[in-house]
Amino acid sequence: ERAMHPDLTVLSLETVGGEREARPTRISIDAIRELRATLALRPLESDWRVVVIDDADWLSRDAADALLKTLEEPPPFAVLILIVEDIASVAETIRSRCQQIRLGPVPVATVRAALESRGVGAPQAALIASLTRGRIGEAFRLAADPEALARHQELAEIGLQMLADPLVALGRARQLAETYRRGRRAQVEAQLAVLAMLWRDLLLLRYGLDDRVIHAGLRERLERLARRWSPAEILQGLRATCQAMVDLETNVQVRLALDALVTQWPTPDRTR
Repeated sequence: ERAMHPDLTVLSLETVGGEREARPTRISIDAIRELRATLALRPLESDWRVVVIDDADWLSRDAADALLKTLEEPPPFAVLILIVEDIASVAETIRSRCQQIRLGPVPVATVRAALESRGVGAPQAALIASLTRGRIGEAFRLAADPEALARHQELAEIGLQMLADPLVALGRARQLAETYRRGRRAQVEAQLAVLAMLWRDLLLLRYGLDDRVIHAGLRERLERLARRWSPAEILQGLRATCQAMVDLETNVQVRLALDALVTQWPTPDRTR
């Protein structure tokens, strides 16, 4: 459960980042070199030495090339498991040397029940299950980290304020740009991800799909906001938010990207 075993190695953006505030945006070649050195050692307690590379779709180009050499000629006692969200972003040379197993999300009700069986209270279990959208491992991690859950709730509160008031949105966008400039990229990306979730919730509420809303605890405030826009306008806001996330990934100047984000959001109709 804690991924601690002498013959198991787990590599991800989180483990590469260590205790630093901002995670790296790529898994570096140095991390893969260290991994290859570990993989060359025979297992200590079991028959196999297992390596799990989470976020394998975030390998740098040099790291992917280094990993390819291991995939081509792995030690006979080695098992390598690569976990990715977007298989298309993994180099074909790596894909062709792996057996692909597609895993779908776990039903939200199943995640909620699993959390409750671990002693998580029903309201918190429902929130975490909705937030993680079927990613049961992420649900367990979030349940074990109250600070992370509190950070998400804080980001959701800021997001609601941004959606409700264009002036607040512009001011917050400038603050996010400064945060990004100071190297806290992950913090900005997290806020954008929460904003996208909020727009999604608004769209679901407009179509009467209340049971699929992520932020169920904010439903009353979300319903009031949803009435201010048409479904087409809400979709416009969601698309603009997703575009800003893409822009930051492609190194568009951050202040331009975030200013464009809030100016492309529809203006709320306060008479509705």
